[in-house]
Amino acid sequence: RLGTIFRSSQIVTDMRQSINSQVLNLVWYSSLLLVVAHWFACLWSGVAYYQVGEFSEEAMLAYPNWMGHWYKSSFVQGGLNPLGWDNHTDRYVLSLFWAIQTITSIGYGNIAPITRIEWWVSSILMIMSGIMWAYLIGGLVGVVAAMQAQSELNGARNDDANKMIKSFAAHEDKKQQEYEKFEMTGDVIAQLIKKYIHDQNVRSNCVGCVNNLEQIFPVLETLSPNLQRMSSYFLLKDSLESVTYLSSCYLSVREQCSIAMECKVLEFAPGDLIDLQQTTTISDLGRGLLVFNRGLAFGFDYRSHSHFVSTLLTSRSVFGDAKVLLEDGHPATKGRLKCLTLTQVIFIPRETILGVLDKNARAWKESARWAYIRLILLSEAASRKIGKQPRQVQGPPIQDFQQEHENVKEILASGGYSEKLTFFNTGFIA
Repeated sequence: RLGTIFRSSQIVTDMRQSINSQVLNLVWYSSLLLVVAHWFACLWSGVAYYQVGEFSEEAMLAYPNWMGHWYKSSFVQGGLNPLGWDNHTDRYVLSLFWAIQTITSIGYGNIAPITRIEWWVSSILMIMSGIMWAYLIGGLVGVVAAMQAQSELNGARNDDANKMIKSFAAHEDKKQQEYEKFEMTGDVIAQLIKKYIHDQNVRSNCVGCVNNLEQIFPVLETLSPNLQRMSSYFLLKDSLESVTYLSSCYLSVREQCSIAMECKVLEFAPGDLIDLQQTTTISDLGRGLLVFNRGLAFGFDYRSHSHFVSTLLTSRSVFGDAKVLLEDGHPATKGRLKCLTLTQVIFIPRETILGVLDKNARAWKESARWAYIRLILLSEAASRKIGKQPRQVQGPPIQDFQQEHENVKEILASGGYSEKLTFFNTGFIA
C-alpha cells in the first residue's frame, strides 16, 4: 500500500519525468531490496520473541530459539549482543544480516533455525527470497545493459573501424608515395578515425557526420507532429537566434519551428577541410548556412575567386548567413572551413531559408537584404581591387523584390564603392 502511494505521488511522477529512467530503476531496485530485507529481519526477530515472550538474556537462553543458539555458539565479548531489551540495535543488525544473506542466497550458516516454527518460517521466507532475488537480478541486468548501450555502440564502431583499417594495407596503390608526401598515410588516417570515434563518444551524442534530430533524440519519432515541431524549435532555438533574420525579432514561432524541422546536425573531425561549394563533402546537403554549436574552426570567406577573409569561429558563430542568399555560381558563395577540434554545427538548408523569407517580407526588407547587398558590394569591390571585371548581378533570390536588384545595379554602376562600403561597415547592418 505504501508502495502504491509512493508510486502515485506527484513528486515521484515529476522525478520519473526529469531524471534518467535507468538511474531511477537502480534506486527503485536498491530500495526494494532494503525494504524487503527490513521486513524479513523484523519477522525473523519476531519469531524468537513469539516463542520466548521477551528479549531478556535469561529467558532467551532458557528456551530453544535461534537467537539464544547463536549467542551460545558465536557471541564474543565486545561484539554484537542481541539479548536484552536495551540491545535492540544489535538485535536488528543481526536479524538484518540473516535476511540479506537469505535473500541473496549466500547463507553463511552461522544463523540457523532451531525450533519447528522457525524451520517453517525460514522455509517460507527462503521461497519468497528466491522469487524476490530473481526479480531483482532480472531488473538490475536490464538497468546495466541500458546504461552500457552507448559503450557497446562505441565498441561496435571501434570494431568496425579496426576491421576497415586492417584492409587499408590490402588496397595500397601506386599513389602511396604521393599520399605519404602529404602525410596521408594509412597510419595517420587510422589515428584520425579512432580519435573521431573517441571524441564523439566522450563529448557528443552523435554517431555520424550528418545527423537528423530524430537520430540524436529517437523519442522525437514517437511524438505527435505538433510536439515534434515544438521540440525541434526548443532544441535549436539558440542557433536560430544567432542568425539575425531567422531570429524571433522577425520570425514567428511557427516559422522558426518549420526551419528547425529541416535542420541537420553535422560533426567534423579535427583537421577536416570543408568546401561549402562542393556539396558532396557534406553528403549532398546542398547549400546552407552553418551555426556553430561546439568546437573551433577557421572560416575562409571568399569575396572573389582569389580574395578571402579568415575568421576564427567558436560556439554560436554563424558562417554563410549572407552567402546563402546569393544565386548559385556567384564567386562569393565560395567558403571553406578548417576544423581545429571536434566541431558540431547546425546546418540550415538554403531552400528552407528562402521559403520563409519569400513569405516574410519584413524579415527580408529589414534584415536579410542588407546582408545580401553588403556581400554583393564587398565582392564587387574585391573584384575591382584585383583588376577583374565585376560580375553581373542577377538579382536577389527572393521573389517580388526586384527593386532591390535595381538598387544594387545602380550602386555598382556608380563606382562609389568606398562610400557605400563605409556606410555598410559602420554597424548599420548589425
